[in-house]
Amino acid sequence: MEDVNKHKRWIIVGLGNPGLEYSKTRHNLGKMVVQHLGHELNWPFKKDLNTSNEIARGVVNGVNVQLIIPMKFMNESGRAIRLFLGYYRLSAEELIVVLDDAALPFGTLRLREFGSAGGHNGLKSIEEHVGTQRYVRLRMGIGQPKTGQDLADYVLERFSADEEAQLPEFLDKGTKALKHTIEHSVDLAMNLVNTKDC
Repeated sequence: MEDVNKHKRWIIVGLGNPGLEYSKTRHNLGKMVVQHLGHELNWPFKKDLNTSNEIARGVVNGVNVQLIIPMKFMNESGRAIRLFLGYYRLSAEELIVVLDDAALPFGTLRLREFGSAGGHNGLKSIEEHVGTQRYVRLRMGIGQPKTGQDLADYVLERFSADEEAQLPEFLDKGTKALKHTIEHSVDLAMNLVNTKDC
C-alpha cells in the first residue's frame, strides 16, 4: 500500500449541534474531535458568517487543511456545508466528515471512503444538500441506547461518568486518525484505524 498524499487539501467537518446545552452530548462527538484537532494544531476557530460555519485553517505537511464546525443544527448541517463548498468553489471529494455512530461500541472508530447515511441525520442532510455519498467519513462509536430508550433521546444525553473518563483518550484517537489521513493516504489511514483501532 503506497504511503502517499492523494489530496493537497482536506476539509474536515465536525458534526454536532450549536449551543452550550448540547456541548457535552453524544451527538456532538464529531464536533468535539474536530475542535480537539484544532486545539492540538493551535489553530483558532473564527466565525465565517458568509457560510454559517466556524472555520480554522492551516497547513499540515504541505497539505492545506480547513476545519469546519457548522453553526446549524445537525439535521441542517448539509446546508452549511453546501454553502461553504459553493462559496469557496471546493469539491465534496475533499470532505472528511466526523460524526457519532450509535451502531459502534463507545471508543471504536471506523474510517470509510464513502457510504450511506445509515440513519444519521447529519449525513442525511449532507446527502440531500451536497448531493453525493462520495466523501470520507470518520465514525466515532457512542454505543447503543438501553432497551426501550429512544435513540433521539440517547444521542442528546450527556456522556455517562464512565464515558466521560474515557473521553480524552477517545478524542486523541479521533485526532490521530485524522492526522493519519492528512499526512498519508486514506487507504493507509483506513488500514491503521480500522484494523488496529488507531
